[in-house]
Amino acid sequence: MLSSPISLTYNSATVLLNRINQDNFAAEYFGKTVGGDSITLTVKHTIPARGLDGESHLVRVDVDMYLLDVYQKTVSAWTVMKTTASTQVDADTKLALDALVSLVPTIDDDVIGRQS
Repeated sequence: MLSSPISLTYNSATVLLNRINQDNFAAEYFGKTVGGDSITLTVKHTIPARGLDGESHLVRVDVDMYLLDVYQKTVSAWTVMKTTASTQVDADTKLALDALVSLVPTIDDDVIGRQS
């Protein structure tokens, strides 16, 4: 289980997110920015029967944006880590995630700018 509260950085500020839901394979955390935007962090796991492939883990951040307390839009970012054709080996999954995390800061503006 992840800690609660959990913190993340949004728009150069630390935001504390408190756990609002926890079940067998998922949890949700919620917090508000100083400017009034709402942030929801969702963590979900798909765990197949022992010895079967297909284990996956989703981490998602949704930001509900407000202007003068009026809802404007929701923006989201997420990542999925998944193992297919074999059972998960945590170290291998972490290597793939670390590779993605190292790449994102170098291409994020381009991808958001619709380059592929």
